[in-house]
Amino acid sequence: MDPEKKINEVTLKSIAQEAGLSVSAVSKALHNKPDISLETITQVHKIGKKLGYRPNIIARSLRTGKTNIVGVIIPDNCNPYNALVLKGVEETLQNLGYTAIMGNSKENPEIEEKLLTSMVSLKVDGILIIPITLQNFINVNIPYVFMSRSPYLVSTVPGLDHKAINFVVNDDRYGEYLAARHLIEQGHKNIYLLVGNDNYNTIEGGMNRARIAGYCQALKEANIPFDPSKIRYGVVDILQSSNATKEILKTEKPPYAFCVTSDYSAFGVISVLSQSGLHIPNEAAIVGYDDIEIASHTNPGLTTIRQEKYSIGSRSAELLISLIKGESEANQIILKPTLVVRSTT
Repeated sequence: MDPEKKINEVTLKSIAQEAGLSVSAVSKALHNKPDISLETITQVHKIGKKLGYRPNIIARSLRTGKTNIVGVIIPDNCNPYNALVLKGVEETLQNLGYTAIMGNSKENPEIEEKLLTSMVSLKVDGILIIPITLQNFINVNIPYVFMSRSPYLVSTVPGLDHKAINFVVNDDRYGEYLAARHLIEQGHKNIYLLVGNDNYNTIEGGMNRARIAGYCQALKEANIPFDPSKIRYGVVDILQSSNATKEILKTEKPPYAFCVTSDYSAFGVISVLSQSGLHIPNEAAIVGYDDIEIASHTNPGLTTIRQEKYSIGSRSAELLISLIKGESEANQIILKPTLVVRSTT
């Protein structure tokens, strides 16, 4: 016997009695089968809603092998960048008839591994993730798509084919190149880069390496010597960017210029510069990265590199569903960022 029919037999019978239909016809109508008229489908759904009918997802998954549920893992859902990616994911999944369950990895590989294991155990159809380390994906045997981060320059991991990894990302090298080139065009030569970790063994580290390469390319084209002391690592939030800026102000005199690899961190730089009485942008110029919504509403408005955050989430969701349905093979999508000039340069 169909496990879903067994579990919901009483409710289906109730609907059938009120609609004057067979239980079989009601079941087909609830699943919008093409051999049932639109009038009957509408009637059955209306009665089902009135009676409080709810399909049993677990039972359905036993019958179909699908849950229509997608696992979504991001580092921090309070981060404005991640929130916009998540918005693109959720709205697209809903339009495609899927539900999302979410977890925060907190940039911790062990938490990421536990979340992946839990979601696979819950029989999600696939996973969308802003990833931390490739090692955690060696035994993931359901479709998954990396969002925002791809395995740039990450050491080869036995058991994983990098060419088969699906991702939708921003062109990080080009983005940071645009940021540094813009500051150079404004006449700056003393340009700092505030970035996260550069660990080759993490996907974020590889992404940051790509951004460093873009920064260096802009300097090289302008014949500005590269100074490794101008790169400050481990800057991933407002507190860390504030501390890094304070240290820089102690060792050098203005003018300054800052490439900051997230708008979120850039606000820490702006705060310290303003408190120090430095004029922005005459004595200190800043280019952020991401173009989160508040970047256009601050005073001064933040010049930044715009990533299509909603599109990253939306296109990742579309790609994953096509993989789940067997309609697509490995796909690696790289989106071009753009420079948005405001008052900090």
